[in-house]
Amino acid sequence: MFLLNCDAKQVKQTIYLADKMKSPTNSPEEFREKLLNEKIELFKGDYKKLVNDYFDNHKIREKMIGEKKWFLGVVELDKCETWENFGGRPGFPQQSVSKTTELFKKKNVFTDRIWNMVQHIQLFNPLLPIIVILESYEPLRYKIDDGSNRAVAMYLGGVRNAIAFIGIDANQETNLKKLFGDSF
Repeated sequence: MFLLNCDAKQVKQTIYLADKMKSPTNSPEEFREKLLNEKIELFKGDYKKLVNDYFDNHKIREKMIGEKKWFLGVVELDKCETWENFGGRPGFPQQSVSKTTELFKKKNVFTDRIWNMVQHIQLFNPLLPIIVILESYEPLRYKIDDGSNRAVAMYLGGVRNAIAFIGIDANQETNLKKLFGDSF
């Protein structure tokens, strides 16, 4: 695996943009246009004010983001865990994306917005990476901080590896060097 260094600012921007993209769009073209417009607003406006206003209600999360070392890489969705009751859906335990997806299909909720998201997976996989925190390196497990809906939509659409911002604690760096070698 090859990991690129990135910073907390990029992670916060992605969380902010993903939140702005929650309203449904009808086509990949509309999704791309909406995302571009949101990015333009973010970068032409006062970035600090926009993001700080957003994170006013998420101080603990903002602190956690600032304490991690961040990389951009690719993760196996099977090694990522979704939030319990992800996206406000009751009855979903914290579990792997594959198990969450299977439960989602069993519940057969065809009106859920995730089905609409499936048509956009080729766009938001590279343009709105999921945000994961390394939970353990043996076995390799991640906890999704942002993007459980996107991860399930990708899995429904046949995607098994996703681009992700990967947050690690400083004490995990030595173990990751053992795991990933010179590419880390």
